[in-house]
Amino acid sequence: MSRPASNAAKFNPPSPGVLMLDVNGRVELASQTACVLWQTTDCKLIGESLPNLFNFDVQSGEADWLQAQWEVLLAAAGTQGVEVNLQPKTSDPFTVLLRLEKVGDEPPRYFAQISRPAPATQPATGSAAVAPQESLLALLHQRSPLGFFDLNFQKNEIAYSPAWKRMLGYAPSELPDTHDTWLQLMHPEDSAAAPDRQGSGGTTGTRPFSLEFRMKHAH
Repeated sequence: MSRPASNAAKFNPPSPGVLMLDVNGRVELASQTACVLWQTTDCKLIGESLPNLFNFDVQSGEADWLQAQWEVLLAAAGTQGVEVNLQPKTSDPFTVLLRLEKVGDEPPRYFAQISRPAPATQPATGSAAVAPQESLLALLHQRSPLGFFDLNFQKNEIAYSPAWKRMLGYAPSELPDTHDTWLQLMHPEDSAAAPDRQGSGGTTGTRPFSLEFRMKHAH
């Protein structure tokens, strides 16, 4: 039985797939789009080593080899990302752009973002539609012990995860998801870190930046 000539038309979701990885590069969380890309469910991805999810010229299940591949991916897939061949569970590999971002320090975790490196052809008429990616914030909202906030001023959407609110000593219902909440909790001497004061230097595209600031605790 012949296999499809190309998977590009089937796996071109409108937004990137996202994985959360532990310090050793093993999957802890998987977004819906990531599951679509790998043709599986999140429970089948959780616990997988990131290098095992891609097709490399040399493969090995040895722990030392996987660690070496993970370290190479960490070094290569920074802000600009690296093109790798994603290996779905039941079909041929195809090229994606992989980006890795470190979050937290004790212990560190990583976000893996997987997207198409270039626009692909539209799905043929009658082909199954790709389910939209569930919001990364929604995924982390209930299942992650880390505190996250999402400040989208273009859409005027502000959200804080329950874990973020608990870190400041508040129940989830005690802090409204508004810009004013952020400003009220920000230390007056650290007001330069207000998120709407960032990114006004004329830079196009995306850019990384890091800020440290103090927030008011409830007690």
